[in-house]
Amino acid sequence: MSGTDFATNQLVWDDYVIGTGIAIQLMYSPGCHAFWGEVQEPSGGVYGTLFAIPEYGGAEQILESGVTTNGALETHMWNSAGHSVKLCRSTTVVADPGDTNTFTSQCTGWR
Repeated sequence: MSGTDFATNQLVWDDYVIGTGIAIQLMYSPGCHAFWGEVQEPSGGVYGTLFAIPEYGGAEQILESGVTTNGALETHMWNSAGHSVKLCRSTTVVADPGDTNTFTSQCTGWR
């Protein structure tokens, strides 16, 4: 994201540190009303998933999911458009552990 004007005013909306070099961050840019996530995992091989709930409710949906390589996974920027979003990390499957972080799955709070 460093090549965009939007990244210059980025905010860490929420983060969760699991251990040394292992963390998840939900980022937000007020300048472009967009959000994205970053999963940091030095050993690689964990899932990072960006979940969203539409502005007027509805079912939770996956906006983007991938596996960390080379120490990190960064999602694309998504227009916030009133959505509630959160970023999750999982060592086993693409999963949302709900409101309770577990040993194998952790999430930021909802934005």
